[in-house]
Amino acid sequence: MIYTEFAKFYDDLFDATLYDRWAKFVARYAASTGKENSDIKILDLACGTGRLAIKLAQMGFQVSGADLSEDMLTIAEQRSRDAKVDVPFIQTDMRSLDGLDQYDIITCFDDSLNYLIKSDDLLAAYQAVFDHPVCKIKLEI
Repeated sequence: MIYTEFAKFYDDLFDATLYDRWAKFVARYAASTGKENSDIKILDLACGTGRLAIKLAQMGFQVSGADLSEDMLTIAEQRSRDAKVDVPFIQTDMRSLDGLDQYDIITCFDDSLNYLIKSDDLLAAYQAVFDHPVCKIKLEI
């Protein structure tokens, strides 16, 4: 699969400061829920190597990361251990959130949606997030 080699240099493709900006963006909207960070469950969909999920966990959120690529998740899990934060990482397809916990916020950053080439696949991902129970805020950039 393309992600096996891609995972090795994925982090080099993105400006690290973007993750700080995205984390602040999520935190600003999370504040609108009226809940404390520690009471907000976030799913970082298509989390890649986990950089954003870890930053959000360091801000006190309950964060899970989800990605299709086992190689990306392996890197994310190691990065989470190194950062000493507890972030569960789940291997799943963004086109279906069946069987996942309920989340207050679902994020999907970077270029994740670009991998859904067919319009039906893109629609399925949007529909999965839209239909997710209890989700109050959906953020995507």
